[in-house]
Amino acid sequence: MSDVLTSATLIALGATEGFAFATCGMSYPSVFRGQMNFSRNILIQLFLSAVGSSMITQGLLNKFAPQKFAASRNHKAISVGFPRVVGGCMLIGAGMAIAGSGPTMLPTQLGVSMTSGLAVLLGGIAGGATYALLEKIGVFGSDFKCKDNQATVLEQVTGGSYSTLAISLGSALLAADILVVPKLLPTAANFDGLPSQLITSPIATGILIGINQIPLRLLTKTGRAGSRSIMNIVATITGGKLAGKFKISGLASATQLIFLWIGTMSGAALASRTLELPPPKGYTIAESFIGGFLMFFGSRIANGCTCGHGVTGFSELGLQSMAGAAAIFAAGIAVTVFGGLKV
Repeated sequence: MSDVLTSATLIALGATEGFAFATCGMSYPSVFRGQMNFSRNILIQLFLSAVGSSMITQGLLNKFAPQKFAASRNHKAISVGFPRVVGGCMLIGAGMAIAGSGPTMLPTQLGVSMTSGLAVLLGGIAGGATYALLEKIGVFGSDFKCKDNQATVLEQVTGGSYSTLAISLGSALLAADILVVPKLLPTAANFDGLPSQLITSPIATGILIGINQIPLRLLTKTGRAGSRSIMNIVATITGGKLAGKFKISGLASATQLIFLWIGTMSGAALASRTLELPPPKGYTIAESFIGGFLMFFGSRIANGCTCGHGVTGFSELGLQSMAGAAAIFAAGIAVTVFGGLKV
């Protein structure tokens, strides 16, 4: 496939997700804090359906095209270490609660003209640049190759096959999302205070993410990785002096940037204009900047974000990613509840 066609396909895939994110409520900061204080469950329903459906589609990809899936399964070959993943993901969760945003959701929020979007972006760039500087002077290591015989994914512990485990666990997560979550976390207040034009369910949006995993893996030879695109921006701004390994040198190094910052943002903008969605009101400039900084600084410490660990790594059955996903929610809940953050 030519670079032009690949880029166009990535933009189209991103646009479908951006449109869905914008029309299921995920562009609104109150959805993030509302999830963390249990007054809404939009985020958890999208997360569970995204991970569950990704497990199913990737299980099928592994069954029918094992070599192609193996070539894109990065979390089996790398190990950042549990302390670093959990610590970094706790910073991500805290930042999400403070800013009312997420590393992967920020392009959508910018696409729908969220009032605090620019502050979150500047905070994210500052967080990414700070990490890159600390890495450059040796504070953080960057060799994430796993050790020989190190168990990094679930099937290495259980002895089962990836396809069997992933399809079984994915089906269970989807069933729980549809049948159990609404009973544990009532959905009556999910859309209170949000525009009536929201037309997509969070579960359907998550399933779309899972379906898109197959073309994304085949096109990019990796899973989705939202925070990596911020490092592309940092490398571009600094001319490669910081985050040089993320400097754009061709399509292969820009796939996540194209998918998220052109595709997802344009899809969200289309939804905003066609459905006349009011711009989401963000939190204060200080909260937005600090939250953005923590999200992207934490993402680089953990070598993955809500997308890289929460969806990609988790659905690859990565052990460290599973712990990281739990840490994101735990920290977000703690900061919201004990920090007295208002929705």
